[in-house]
Amino acid sequence: MKKRMLCVALLCGAWAAAETLDEAVARLTKAAAETRDVAVKFTIQGARYEMPEGGGKPVKRESMIGTAELQMLRDGAKCLMRVAASIVEERPAKDPAAAPEKREESALVLNDGQFLWKQEQRSGGQPRVVKEPVPTEGGFGPERGSLVFLDAPFKTTGIKGVLDKAGENAEIKVAGKGTVAGRPTTIIEMSAKGEVRPGSMRPAKVVVQFDDATGAAVSGQDLNAAGDVLRGFAAIEVKANAGLDKKLFAYTPPEGAKVVDRTQPAKEPEK
Repeated sequence: MKKRMLCVALLCGAWAAAETLDEAVARLTKAAAETRDVAVKFTIQGARYEMPEGGGKPVKRESMIGTAELQMLRDGAKCLMRVAASIVEERPAKDPAAAPEKREESALVLNDGQFLWKQEQRSGGQPRVVKEPVPTEGGFGPERGSLVFLDAPFKTTGIKGVLDKAGENAEIKVAGKGTVAGRPTTIIEMSAKGEVRPGSMRPAKVVVQFDDATGAAVSGQDLNAAGDVLRGFAAIEVKANAGLDKKLFAYTPPEGAKVVDRTQPAKEPEK
């Protein structure tokens, strides 16, 4: 009887200690606000799936692997951020007997506190740079799913702002605790409302793990309806409050780059 009562008491205690979504987000937001700087190294992956003729399980048509590093530094009321990535994309050759086609690409997204710079360069090609106003919400641009959380903890609207927006089309919950790169995390899961086609690039489920100590997103997976990973990232190293150099967040477009300036109003056509 005593053993049974002890088990019930432990279960009740665990239930009482479980966080609500609002409580978890508030705690992670506080951790992010108290983080002066952070550097996170990731592995990244992605894939594109298509439904075969006649139906069945989605088939992988393209894949992507790479590495990336996010760096954030608080500069007064601003958060300077930098994400650099190296990616290898692979797709089947037109000739089934030939080796898969591979393409290497590098990408840099940098928030210098005044502008958002996006630089892309394919192997052997000229760099392309886009200059934009700094967004107040999470996300470096048109990203969706877990990728939008990379910088969200350190933006004005924070994690809550992104989750509030995601809540319009998804059911959101705290899915438990985890560990990434040896660091305790909180797992938040978002499941799409309504049916998602198996071959769609729209994720049916998004799972993100946030570092409890810094609030940073250290793992993310976008899953299709069949459970395949559409996009994902996982931290392999996290360093916080180590003293990043502000010079890391200065940017000048490389020589020969094509620069698209979206900070200026569009010119009206001449009459």
